[in-house]
Amino acid sequence: MTGQAAFGGQPREKGIMLKFYRNAAALSATVIAALMVVAPATAKNDAAIQALYGKAKAEGEVIVWGPTTAELEWIGPALAKRYPGINVKINADVRSAPKIIAEARAGKTSLDVFVFSMGGMLAIQRRGLLGTTDWQAFGVPKDQVYFGGQAGATHNIVYSAMYNTKLVKPGDLPKKWEDFADPKWSGKLVASPFLLPRLSGFLAMEWGEEKTANWLRTLINDRNLMVTRAPRQGILASGERPVSITDFSSVAQRLARGGASVGWAWFDIIPAVQFVAAPLKGAPHPNAAKFVAAWLAGAEARAAREAHNFGASVRAGSNTMRAKEVAKATGKVIIEDPKNMKVRAGLYKKLSPIVTGRKK
Repeated sequence: MTGQAAFGGQPREKGIMLKFYRNAAALSATVIAALMVVAPATAKNDAAIQALYGKAKAEGEVIVWGPTTAELEWIGPALAKRYPGINVKINADVRSAPKIIAEARAGKTSLDVFVFSMGGMLAIQRRGLLGTTDWQAFGVPKDQVYFGGQAGATHNIVYSAMYNTKLVKPGDLPKKWEDFADPKWSGKLVASPFLLPRLSGFLAMEWGEEKTANWLRTLINDRNLMVTRAPRQGILASGERPVSITDFSSVAQRLARGGASVGWAWFDIIPAVQFVAAPLKGAPHPNAAKFVAAWLAGAEARAAREAHNFGASVRAGSNTMRAKEVAKATGKVIIEDPKNMKVRAGLYKKLSPIVTGRKK
């Protein structure tokens, strides 16, 4: 499925999806208001929310950590529309988890809420560093609350290929991930050393470790795959490598909305990372931590997030544009959950040395 000219594998007029999201970004406040009308909170839930909001507002501040600025920057403006008086401070770092663990060893906690992938949060949870909150008050379903009530599902980010639309046509792209091993892609691919082993973990759950390892070796040794920490969008724009095989459809859409000549495509396997929000135990603003973490997993925040950065739930039953796209796609969707994330983590550890060069 290509993101510029196709929807669910069927041809569409160019730019329809991007136009929808541009409009959605401009109307995020309207979307939130509509959700409140369509699915109003019960009196009991509203009372619980207001009580916690009052305590959070009294603290006046909440500190939220997460992997990237795009995942966090929308929170303050969106929260203020409905619940003013809480100053949101953000800190974006893909290596947030090790820093949280290091702080905990020193008896310190600098943040209130952690927003990260479920797998990336597991190390924090195992060390008993997460708190709890009233997810039910914000309408978060029980099957979307993890770690015994410590984390709530927020959204998914979906692995895709991102490509330079001036150099690659949608029809030129393969239909399967494994087809990037074809000689035609020699010298044309780029990947992130952080994301490639993680993507490979998803693929290995379907292919098995041996096939995935051979695929990686072919890409790196025979197809001259560029593995770099440099921003892939710059490499695509320059034409040095026209296709990135480790990006997310939401990232490509944000870049396209900003005017970049990029498109995205899904293939036979559609890996969806599950993001969650959690309050920290010993948070400097404990009530704000509980309030904002639960709000982030609720309907209002989900609508604001999708309008701002295209991050949306693709779980069955989710009423999001991304979920509708995934439902129409032909590939097999694999959503990260507590059962498969441990399996994927084990595969990631075995495959990562191939990407880093420690293992041939």
